[in-house]
Amino acid sequence: MVDKAKLARRHSRMMNSGWALPVIALAFSSITSVCHADLWISEFVAENGEGLQDRNELYHDWIELYNDGPDRVDLSGCSLTDDQENFKQWVFPEDVSLGSGEFLVVFASGLNDLDGSELHTNFQLKASGEYLGLIAPDGKTVIHDYGNEFPEQLPNVSYGLAFADPRKDTNRKAVSFLKAPTPGDANTIGLQGFVKPVYLSEKHGYKTEPFQLTMETSTPEAVIRYTLDGSEPDPIGGIEYIEPLTVSGTTVVRVCAFRDGYRSSRVSTQTF
Repeated sequence: MVDKAKLARRHSRMMNSGWALPVIALAFSSITSVCHADLWISEFVAENGEGLQDRNELYHDWIELYNDGPDRVDLSGCSLTDDQENFKQWVFPEDVSLGSGEFLVVFASGLNDLDGSELHTNFQLKASGEYLGLIAPDGKTVIHDYGNEFPEQLPNVSYGLAFADPRKDTNRKAVSFLKAPTPGDANTIGLQGFVKPVYLSEKHGYKTEPFQLTMETSTPEAVIRYTLDGSEPDPIGGIEYIEPLTVSGTTVVRVCAFRDGYRSSRVSTQTF
């Protein structure tokens, strides 16, 4: 039997990312509706290594559900699965519900934890791509899924329905990688793509003579920014790369490329 007191209690400790898990609501109200098509798998991360943590401060894959309907929805008997041959793979426990406009985060950890302040499935997500579906209590009806297989995922990048405010945006089937993970909150806008890495003309290491360092990315319209003080460049911070940099002594170069609507490249750090 699920510990209702634990399930109803909000995860009070904020994670070091600044996120807290939403309350897992209990379905005591008589107006709670059955599981229906107003539920969405709104967002998920299949390779989480630096974002949301569980109550033990461990990183796991996670899946976010969103109730788009006007009524509280009873999740009892509904299932999450990554196996099209097993629609009853992981079943929500009794007395778990989701209010109108609310989000619920479930950790896809493989730990199968149904008796605590957070929920953990008995499977993990495959970053290489696989099926992911939310199934009705009949074990047959698909409430929402991502087709036969979602695409290959990137570390710490979320994938899901690209809407800034799901309560206002009617284009809820626009699926893409998202600008930033937002577990338990409205999704960010979808990404148009990813900025390619910045390549430097010289490899790191000791140099005996001054040299000209050029920086380049293959992404059109991307802006390259770099720093020389050890700080991380951002879209408005650092020095915009316009011409080759003259390096004449010990220098730490940190560089990144940015483009509006795209995920920035990884920050590269080289010491000369």
